[in-house]
Amino acid sequence: MLKSSLSFVLLLFLSSVLFAQQTNKSALFFTNSKGEKVYTYKDSKNAYIKVINAKRNIDPNAVDDFYVVVSSEMEPNGESVKLTETGKNTDIFTGQIKFKVSPMAFAKSGFLEVAKGDKLTAKYTLSKNEQGVEDNVFNNAYYKGPEWTFYNTGANHIVLFPKNIIITIDGKPAEPGIFIGAFYKKGEGKNAKYVNAAGTGKGTAPGGFKWTGKVNAIAIWGTQDNKNNGFAEGEEFHWKIWNPKDGKVYDAVATYIDSDERITNRGTYTKDGISGVKTLTVVTKK
Repeated sequence: MLKSSLSFVLLLFLSSVLFAQQTNKSALFFTNSKGEKVYTYKDSKNAYIKVINAKRNIDPNAVDDFYVVVSSEMEPNGESVKLTETGKNTDIFTGQIKFKVSPMAFAKSGFLEVAKGDKLTAKYTLSKNEQGVEDNVFNNAYYKGPEWTFYNTGANHIVLFPKNIIITIDGKPAEPGIFIGAFYKKGEGKNAKYVNAAGTGKGTAPGGFKWTGKVNAIAIWGTQDNKNNGFAEGEEFHWKIWNPKDGKVYDAVATYIDSDERITNRGTYTKDGISGVKTLTVVTKK
């Protein structure tokens, strides 16, 4: 079971990285009302979307518009959102949609139904190839999720989270919906801090991942030479959990899988390494 899960997750991971590389032909962002890129909406009542794409500027003498689909985990089919060019021949398009906290989705409601911690996706089709395969442009953010980002440095270590992983918070099983990230140490002494370096896809997409109780994997990114923007070779993984119930981040201690020959590493970073987490434990009460 572990071997088949590992193969599936590795294939899924590689597909997501390739997909992100193939769609890097247009800039699409979630933003705040000022047009500044965001990774999570903490207080906003709206999701704002910005696209920069000269190909959507059909008429240089007019203000053009087109539609993107914005979806959430609560409303996976999403809502169609109209983006309007900011002026004649600017190549910049913006639009917005209101959030609505709801236990269920309502198609074509004009609102995006969400729950706390939902991953958001904005997407549109750039083109189709001769086989009819779509080339999609997409980006992600969270609705009231953790403010974690990461940087795709081009070198990573994959960590598997199997279906039977045991995750506890003060002795009680964690509920699906928590977020998990791997943090590296940046700086020394009083200036030292821990920075997330876990994430899959585009360069600074929302960091970490949302644990749903299903098998998953995450890329842990290694530092570029002399930049300290990821894990150093041999550096220990420092895990953190964000709990949507209280919005707090907790340190977590991991144990690692050592029963599969294809899992070559445990709790330290190495380029192209593969690790598997067996347990993840948070203790806040002493």
